[in-house]
Amino acid sequence: MTKIKSFKIYTDDTDENKVLVGNDINTALEILENNGYIIEAEYEQKEKTIIQINLKKDSSFNDKNHFIYCLQDLINEWEDVIGAKEMDKEDAGFNCERLSELKTILNGGLTNDKS
Repeated sequence: MTKIKSFKIYTDDTDENKVLVGNDINTALEILENNGYIIEAEYEQKEKTIIQINLKKDSSFNDKNHFIYCLQDLINEWEDVIGAKEMDKEDAGFNCERLSELKTILNGGLTNDKS
């Protein structure tokens, strides 16, 4: 099977000017679903992002999970008080997308390892 390198979806405009409406698979699937097609998709599982946490023996955190919980609490409080910034992709800081991704990464970082 040949893999698609890239693609673009255009509207069929009457004045012969193409209007780009999407260039990713999720947009393509959404267009198909909105036009009555039933989509059954199987996704490959992404590699799990791992954050290496090394706590000192005299750490104020009980264990790695406690560290993650504290970091999640810090992020939630920061988000409530300060909020996400509007920024360009190259800017440093946290916009809504980066905050959401960070929370997802942290939720995946919880382990059964208590060390």
